[in-house]
Amino acid sequence: MKARIIAFILFLVIFQQFPQDVITQTANKKDFRRWILRHFKANMSPRPRKVKMTVHGVRLGATTVAEHPPSYHAGIGVGGGIAWRIGHKRNETAKYFNHHHGAKIKEASNFESVYTLGRKITFYCFAEGTPRPHITWMKNGIEVHSHPYFQIHEWYVKNNGIKSKMEIDPATQKDVGFYECEAENKFATDKRGFRTDYVSKFVD
Repeated sequence: MKARIIAFILFLVIFQQFPQDVITQTANKKDFRRWILRHFKANMSPRPRKVKMTVHGVRLGATTVAEHPPSYHAGIGVGGGIAWRIGHKRNETAKYFNHHHGAKIKEASNFESVYTLGRKITFYCFAEGTPRPHITWMKNGIEVHSHPYFQIHEWYVKNNGIKSKMEIDPATQKDVGFYECEAENKFATDKRGFRTDYVSKFVD
């Protein structure tokens, strides 16, 4: 409905600009159509020209150089515009997670684990990074801390490694869930997940 109202208003505005000779000679439909086409062509603003970038960030036909090579062709503007900013942000994210000195988990327990009620559950994580990463254990997205039935042990390995072991003893039905080992330093973060379930068999 709004589109029809806008179109009707535009028609009235254009109709008021018609010359009197065109209005009186409406019998000649070809002349009427030609006048409308000329009127629109004269008043329409030109479409924005697309600017293509080379792989080095230089606009074709110009001397403007972008600070970093854009990831996409720029639609409007110099230096890549919005597309360049999106590509630049993705590059920064990739550098964070793939940093040479970033924390990386090298070894970890199996993804899925089935335990027996009353027995011990053990998860293991080994991570490296410079500086040495810090390991945090989480259950269902919430950080967990040591208590008498939930033990966390850590060992340093060389100058940039750390081992962490989480033990639940004895295991109960409440220990079912999704556990995560998160290694983090100032350059990167890495995670591993472990899903647990139990079997209905009690210790004699």
